[in-house]
Amino acid sequence: MTDFTSEADTHYLQIAAQAQKLRNGGLSVFADQTPEIPQQDFREVTELSVKLGVGGTFESAGRRTYLLAFETPAPDSDAYDPVTSAAERASAVALLGRIDSGWTEMTADNHLRRFIGLHADSDDDFQLIMRSLPSRVATIDGEVLARIIFGQRLVVAPTKTGDSEFRPATGEGGSPTVVTASELHGLAVVVDEISDSRDRLARGWYDLREHDAHTTLVRDRWNRRQTYTDVRKLLEDSGWTVGESNAFATAFAKGDEVGRLIRANLAFINESDGTATLEHSAQAYSPFDLQVGTTKHSGGANGRKLTLTTPERAAQWLVDQRLVAVDLQVFKARGEPPLVNSQQKTTDVQMAYLKHIVGARSHMDAATPLAFNRTVNHEPDAVISIGSTGEVTRWGAASAESLLIAAAQYADLKKDKDGEEVVSAYKHTIPPAITRAVMSALLSPGALNEVEHLATEPIVTPRGQVVSAHGYDLDAQAYISLPFRDRGRWKRDYHVPANPTLEQVQTAFEFVDRELLSDFPFEGPKDRARAMAYLLTCVGRGLTNGSIGFFFNAPARGSGKSLMALLGRLLGQGSPNSVGFYFGLSQDQETQKGMCSLLVEGGRHFHADEVAFGSTLESKIITAAITGIDGDDKVRILGGNDVVKRSNMIITGCGSNVEYGTDFNRRILGITIVVPPGVRVVGRSGFRHKNIIGYINQSRPALLAALHTVLLHSLQNEPAHEINSMAMNHNWAERILGAMSHISTASGQTLAQVAISDWLDEVETGDANSIAWGELLAHLWLKAKGELKTAAELVQLAKTHLKGEKVPELPTNLVGTQYAANAGSKWAKEFKSINRTPIPFDGSTFTLMRAEKKRDNTAQYELTCYTGDTLILAGRERHPAPVIDPEFS
Repeated sequence: MTDFTSEADTHYLQIAAQAQKLRNGGLSVFADQTPEIPQQDFREVTELSVKLGVGGTFESAGRRTYLLAFETPAPDSDAYDPVTSAAERASAVALLGRIDSGWTEMTADNHLRRFIGLHADSDDDFQLIMRSLPSRVATIDGEVLARIIFGQRLVVAPTKTGDSEFRPATGEGGSPTVVTASELHGLAVVVDEISDSRDRLARGWYDLREHDAHTTLVRDRWNRRQTYTDVRKLLEDSGWTVGESNAFATAFAKGDEVGRLIRANLAFINESDGTATLEHSAQAYSPFDLQVGTTKHSGGANGRKLTLTTPERAAQWLVDQRLVAVDLQVFKARGEPPLVNSQQKTTDVQMAYLKHIVGARSHMDAATPLAFNRTVNHEPDAVISIGSTGEVTRWGAASAESLLIAAAQYADLKKDKDGEEVVSAYKHTIPPAITRAVMSALLSPGALNEVEHLATEPIVTPRGQVVSAHGYDLDAQAYISLPFRDRGRWKRDYHVPANPTLEQVQTAFEFVDRELLSDFPFEGPKDRARAMAYLLTCVGRGLTNGSIGFFFNAPARGSGKSLMALLGRLLGQGSPNSVGFYFGLSQDQETQKGMCSLLVEGGRHFHADEVAFGSTLESKIITAAITGIDGDDKVRILGGNDVVKRSNMIITGCGSNVEYGTDFNRRILGITIVVPPGVRVVGRSGFRHKNIIGYINQSRPALLAALHTVLLHSLQNEPAHEINSMAMNHNWAERILGAMSHISTASGQTLAQVAISDWLDEVETGDANSIAWGELLAHLWLKAKGELKTAAELVQLAKTHLKGEKVPELPTNLVGTQYAANAGSKWAKEFKSINRTPIPFDGSTFTLMRAEKKRDNTAQYELTCYTGDTLILAGRERHPAPVIDPEFS
């Protein structure tokens, strides 16, 4: 018998009282693992526990209820940050707040246990609900961070064992917070969001570790909006027949398949052999999961039908159709907001807000400042904030007040009888003059940490720095946003040599080429090499101050062009996100709006998918953006006077048999994908990776490290050979093709040489001026024989040709004018559009120039011809026969 002190007597009384209280609530109570102990024997008890799950039922609101527990780190600890972030994304903040105010207890290791109850009419129903959850335990690097506990006994307060103590936190002990099956599912989503590995008991069809954060966010928000009627209709539309139904579930059948739709949480259990349970082969589908594989209408008057073949496509369709909003959140800083007294001088209010904003931290991450100064080419662009998944909030004139409200509460203060300042009235608006002054001051050099590089993955900077840790890197002026669950994976699998060798570069290239490009039916080696240039651009856009455009062309639909474009986005930014636009001069106004949206959101990919079959690419907005240098132009934000610098974009498109117009031939790197004759486009098999999207999401650290190895080597070494600038103002060719110049191919050429082989020919044959004017200028140059000619004389030369000599084709605006009385005037007017413009044709470049010297007050024109860098004199052959060395004649 223990020799009790007065403290021990007190503890015995506490245990006895709590045991009675829990039993009165209908809970299954154990004292030192024994369910029944006489009251007088509690002096011997050291541990009090309750049974959870099956065997731990009680009655609540007249219904059978099962006791569970939800455990996480203490909310006031930094270890709780992953839970905060996951709850925000899963929209479970209010639910957590509700159960946090109920029966909760602190464990000996500073974890908070929330006791909850779940209604279920039978053990079978309860077990089916539990097994349909996406996850029950969250681990990061092998350590358990959060869990939903059931099916065991759990120690409860006021147990004390040695140095361990379980103590009450909030609420009434013995009174669990009852949640619905849908709310429990929401807690399970939070657990799944946190975890870097999948719960071994999970039977859900969707594994969020194989998908990006955007797709998962859309999935969760769509699921919360669905009703039993919605899901039942979707199943029926997909060919399932309704069978028996009761208050818990409805049975369905389709051919040899059977399933059940649980009414309480809308999980659809596909029991493929008719007898499977979730412990075996059955899988649980959420309402979003059931959307995958369905066929939808793309919307709009000219919309087409499309099949949502992947979760990524399903998520994008839901967003495009405005069925899900992805930006629902209330912006706030970490902790309790400080107060700013409105009853003081304006300048004092401004200084107070400056101090609070500079010192504030993100409520999702204690190490992340609330605000940054976003720079482009190291020049201030805007004040921004960065969310938990790397999303950017740009604070302009219309939104800046929200930043101030998040950092500190504006209020009227007064002193109480003890001389302490207290709030007499909260202010919900801040005077615009204060907001403008504060935002202007924040853009001053040194006011906030500057961030030049934003990414959701490790990066290589133009100075050759490899930044791979989550958070802000002051030296690199970079912010890397890595989800909590992925940080261990990046640390383990992402490795870039400090000084990569040529052998390491070649190995890295071959790894990515084999894993990602081997299954695509590229027309030739040139197209495959250009696809690698696209991937390098997607992961290395921060190294360049501009980028060429990419267009994936195919003669047949379903060849994989859209998938190829998607791979670059997944690899480079970890999500399929892009802002769409349409080619066409008539669409330029809408294109400008879309570009503005992309830049404001901090996005990178501007993509035109499924360009109309056989159409011609035209857009002044797009051609200017591809040619320009980052930061050289600004786009006005709709609805105000704020502007955003044009930067960091990659412009892409996909289409079938598309032509390049308005100078796109030299601004677009075309990549052609052709399924071989006799091979069915639909239903192809034998791919290296059956689910290449899942492969990229799981293997992204290793893939990115390989491409960064290639890029880092190029920053440390000069290109292996001269690089064609491709007539661009920016350094894309120098950076990307320069990196590819160190990679060898089976042909003996470098990968860069393969990628731009035939590029000059493509530019010439696709040049709009060449098509319109080339043949005419070549003919006029030959006939003019180096002499100055008037427009009228050139008209005559155009009509002059030897027997058997081809009559030159005329530009559309000149057709038929050669026989008009005023033909010379008409031609002179059209010549203005090409004056001094080099026009490629048939391997040479022709230029028509208006001469300074006039003849009889009439303008004269000179025609020149260059082949390469050589001026061809009149009367000489443009393509002379090669000179043969006499020794070999």
